Amino acid sequence: MSGPKSIDSKFPVSRREFLLAASAAAATWGFLRLSEQPEETTGTLVGANHSAGHILRSKFDRTPDEEIEVGTVIVGGGIAGLSASWWMQKNGVADFELLELDKQVGGNSVCGKNAVSEYPWGAHYVPVPGPDALYVRELFEEFGVIENYDSKGLPVFNEYYLCGAPKERLSLHGRWQTGMIPKMGLTEKEEKDIEQFERFVDQQSQRIGADGKPAFTIPVDLSSQDAEILAWDQISMAQFLEQRGWLSEALSWYVNYCCRDDFGATIENTSAWAGIHYFASRAGVAANAGSDAVITWPEGNGWIVKKLKAKLKDHIRRNQLVFNIANDAEGVIVDSIDTQTRQVTRRRASQVIFAGPQFVAKHLIPELPEDRQSSFKYSPWVVANLTVSVLPHEREVPVCWDNVSYTSDSLGYINSSHQKLNQVKKQSVLTYYWPLTELEPDEERRRLHKTDYSFWKTKILDDFFKMHPQMKGKVQNFDLWFWGHGMIVPQPGFLWSGQRLLAQQSIGNIHFAHSDLSGLSIFEEAQYQGVRAAKLCLNGIRGQA
Repeated sequence: MSGPKSIDSKFPVSRREFLLAASAAAATWGFLRLSEQPEETTGTLVGANHSAGHILRSKFDRTPDEEIEVGTVIVGGGIAGLSASWWMQKNGVADFELLELDKQVGGNSVCGKNAVSEYPWGAHYVPVPGPDALYVRELFEEFGVIENYDSKGLPVFNEYYLCGAPKERLSLHGRWQTGMIPKMGLTEKEEKDIEQFERFVDQQSQRIGADGKPAFTIPVDLSSQDAEILAWDQISMAQFLEQRGWLSEALSWYVNYCCRDDFGATIENTSAWAGIHYFASRAGVAANAGSDAVITWPEGNGWIVKKLKAKLKDHIRRNQLVFNIANDAEGVIVDSIDTQTRQVTRRRASQVIFAGPQFVAKHLIPELPEDRQSSFKYSPWVVANLTVSVLPHEREVPVCWDNVSYTSDSLGYINSSHQKLNQVKKQSVLTYYWPLTELEPDEERRRLHKTDYSFWKTKILDDFFKMHPQMKGKVQNFDLWFWGHGMIVPQPGFLWSGQRLLAQQSIGNIHFAHSDLSGLSIFEEAQYQGVRAAKLCLNGIRGQA
């Protein structure tokens, strides 16, 4: 949910962090003066336009009402599709269209807004990019997230976008502590295991494979292909910890939390390579932040989506349900139906980027081999946004950006007002994350379909009130979103199997872009895959010129 958790930053408190802390103190004073009158909770189930997909199950005339020519068609308006479009535009290509099923672009980086605040419905941060995340840096320079570079060549980040202190806290043994690694009430064995694990992660973060590449980096595909390192992909993270003798409860909880956080999977069904990568790949460099710093906004990664949408607005076509993508002698045919008008359009393009997940591709591309996506599994998630009349208050540690309970099955919540300087305002929106990891993803998805808004409202509020009993009567609105296929699961054997890499290969003039092709559902990977596909398109366009 908030990236790798590590020891407190060694960097001094910035002016912005001082202002945030001061305003948080004022907000706390405001809390102490509030009355205890209960408030009525409103809300609803929101989410992606699943009903639009059901059009394909109904009978409709698939004969095109119109036929147009477009240089390049990009199918899917998530981060991969937006990044592909961004790269095409940067390289002087104007003849392209991006087709999005929903009424808004962004994929799992979409955001919402009410009278209190903007807030995320999914992805909500980007770690400070490392040396190999070149496209992230380029984008951040363009959007003013990176303001300049110091004399050593280190990027200087806009402090208003760096996550301010206090960053994260954990409810443990009935008290709150700073940081996410359990610290209070540990046995000698637990302390030793955590110390050894952190030392191991530090070694791996600096390790260079036999091929001269970093052992773990972002993008994933630039990591070392050293067989000794890749062997960790064949076992689970649980097996890896067992092999090392790191079986203490505190460390197992922490690593399991991180796997559920980034992969929607437990240590039992997460590849050990992926688990180690989570910790060892974050080699972020900055002049004014530590390597564990993250960049965030009240609306999460929806901030990036809005910036990209503004640049690409003339190329985006919403409410477009694509139902056929096929190579032919003249290029590629893309058939879609407008979910609002029911008009069917056939687009003839020289190049196509399919920027959706593999489980969707099999329904749209007849040429796709049946077994090409058989090992791709996606975890379901539930996300809720709670509008509260006041922020929670505990004496030990003030409310942070990221707030988690050791005893909860959820991942806790983030505070949308954390990045604002006007925290004296009593109200805020808390974004609650709950990955469904008890059973296999398909079974969890079936269970999710049998539940409703009332079920999850009760479940999440009960969990929230266990953390904060004093917040009963303080939740004004409760909105809910179901992500049936929230993120790709990097199960053992998947990341470095031939199938993931095969799925990246073009079929004729149809190219593929999505974070699932990297095996990790994070912004950097979605962007990388989008740019990779755009480069293939550009090669095709130039080859035809």
